[in-house]
Amino acid sequence: MSPEEILAELRDVHLPPAPEGAAVSAGFAWWPPVAFALLALLTVAVRVWRRGAWRRSARARLASVEGDPDRLRRLAAMTRLFADMARIGHAGRAPDCVHRPPERIGPAEEARLRAHLGAAVRRRHAP
Repeated sequence: MSPEEILAELRDVHLPPAPEGAAVSAGFAWWPPVAFALLALLTVAVRVWRRGAWRRSARARLASVEGDPDRLRRLAAMTRLFADMARIGHAGRAPDCVHRPPERIGPAEEARLRAHLGAAVRRRHAP
């Protein structure tokens, strides 16, 4: 076979027609950036929610402690709450009454401790 005969037998390449209603596969795919953006938004939302979890827990503990009628048990629970908040770095400077036994804490110092804990729970950033 000569090269002219081989070239004469060549034909044009015909592609099958595209199915009707199908999206263009060679075009820009919009769903990967949208999925990535949603995943990033979900990650940020979960981090923000988890970052405030200690505050929600401390508020609930403080509310339950303040409702306790037994003064000594209430003071012991408030000092434990203060110690837990100090352990994670959100308690601030300790009032002097925290270092004494609950029996030696007066009503004015109890009010200062309660106010300090309430302010630490409401504070957005640790001092």
